[in-house]
Parts: sequence; C-alpha cells; structure tokens
Amino acid sequence: MEKKPSLIIKRLLTFKEFSPLITISDTILQSSYPLVFQFLKEAKYHNVISIHIKTGINIINQAISDYSIPLFYRENKTIKKKDFVEIINNIQDICGKYETSQKFVILIDSIDVYNMSKKPNISEIISSILSLHISKTLIQIYHSSINLPKSYPTYIPSPSELFSYISTTIISVHSLSHELSIRNAKNKALTAPIENDSFIEGTIVPLDSNDESRIIINTEHRRKSGRSINEKSILTIKTGTIISITDLKEFKETGHIKDKTNENLNINFELTLTDKQKKQKEKLTLPYFKSQIVINQESSIYYSPDPEDDIDEEDPDNDLLL
Repeated sequence: MEKKPSLIIKRLLTFKEFSPLITISDTILQSSYPLVFQFLKEAKYHNVISIHIKTGINIINQAISDYSIPLFYRENKTIKKKDFVEIINNIQDICGKYETSQKFVILIDSIDVYNMSKKPNISEIISSILSLHISKTLIQIYHSSINLPKSYPTYIPSPSELFSYISTTIISVHSLSHELSIRNAKNKALTAPIENDSFIEGTIVPLDSNDESRIIINTEHRRKSGRSINEKSILTIKTGTIISITDLKEFKETGHIKDKTNENLNINFELTLTDKQKKQKEKLTLPYFKSQIVINQESSIYYSPDPEDDIDEEDPDNDLLL
C-alpha cells in the first residue's frame, strides 16, 4: 500500500515547513480561532516561543501564548508611529532573553486594525517584524468581512490583494456544514441556502455559522523554489486531528458506472439489448464504402440490390412517377 504524503498544513502546524508570513483569512460565517489555537498549542509542544500582539479584548485572549503585547483598538481609529516602534521594541526585549537559535511565532490577532488608521500602512508593521534577526514565523489574521473605511486611499492595494503578493502561506477557513449544504444543493440543481440569504437586507449570519465541530481549511503554500502547493483539509476542533477533504465520506468521489445493468434504476426505458435483438443486429448488413485507387483519391458508394428490387440499369428512374 502506497503511503500518502503528509498534509502541508500539518507540517506548518508542527513548524517542520518554514513559512515566514502566514495569512489566515476568515469571515463572519466562520472564525479562524480554532486553527489559531492549534498553532499556539503546537508551538508550546515543539518548544517554539509564541508572542501574541493583542489588538483588542476577544476570545483569542484565552489562547495559550508565552507573551502578549497589548495594542488595544482606539475609538478615534488612529494608530501612531510610536505604537509600531513600541511593538518592535517589546518583541526585541522578549527575544533577547533567549539564544539566537530559539524559534518564535508572532501572532497578530487582527491585522484589520491597522487599516483603520488615517494613514494605513500594513506593510510597515509586517516588514518591521520580518526584518528582525530572529528565527520567526509571523501569523496574521485577516477578517475579510470587515469593510474598509471610506477614507482608505484608492492608490493603496486592498489588504487581500497585498497579502496575496507578500504572504508565503495563505489560509482560509470555512464552515463544513455550509460547504455540505452548498454541495447538496448543487447536486440537486437547487440554489444554495446561503445564496438565498444573501438577497436579504442587512447582515445575515446563516445557521451553522462558526462551526464548532469541524471546519474546512484551504491552504496555499509557496516554497522558496517558487512551487505552489494547494490543498483542502478538515480540522476536527475537539481532537485537533486534520485529514484531507478527499478522505471525508461526504466528499469521496463516486466510482465510474459499472458495465452490469442495475435492475433497480428508476428509468422508463431499457438501455440493453435482448438476445433476439443482438442476433438481429449481427445479421444486419449495413451500406459500406468501397475505396477506389484513382487519381483524385475519391471513394464511391456501392449498392448491391436485392433480388426483389426492380431496377432498370438503362433507365434507373423509370420506376419513378415523374
């Protein structure tokens, strides 16, 4: 039995696959916090020091991180230059306590906060952290359901566009329940329930949003060689196990149609031939083409008349009522 290669998301979680910048995108329909918990949990298990840059009071504060640097969201939506400098200084102070070979994972629980400033410069905070001379992985969470402010400059790329260029790994999470309902609707040529809800005015959060049992993880990882790896997997939140989506019973591909007739098919016509019909088919003589070797390499149709046919070779149209 051939051994399956390990999933790239598993290698990223255990820090066996290096990725300097990981962007995790979530929506109002499915939070990415279950996956973030797994990153911090695995970091502790593999002796990787985790530094959490907190942008507000939220559920992720319960995560197991070694250090936390608060950067609380301000009502006036301004983040000053000194805030960036303070974050970098705090990170350097923490890293200075360890040997140079120590690995670190730095988590920004909401990169959207940096879009709210009057002069947004997401790349500044990202480049400042990545330029630190330490062995680190930067994980940033991007809440794609949050609209950009009207003051956001048009000449600056949107966050999703920017992250698609600079990230070495892009991860998006989705509700498995939603995916199954969409799949079932497509199989029955129906409109997906979530698409029906999209026409209702206001913010709609469908049922089974923020699935607490299993979530879908879409991973796009880019290696140094330029090779891109794309995969789809399932995370079971309670146990932390991850499997490929093709191993899930609901997503397994159906096999090809067998040659044998299924007598239980609910159809009103017969697809096969009886023995009598097969014999008649074998005896049937079909018109054929007899090729001739001529200059123009053409071919002609030759017809062999039956004895019952009344054909006058001198006047073939004699039997026609003209």
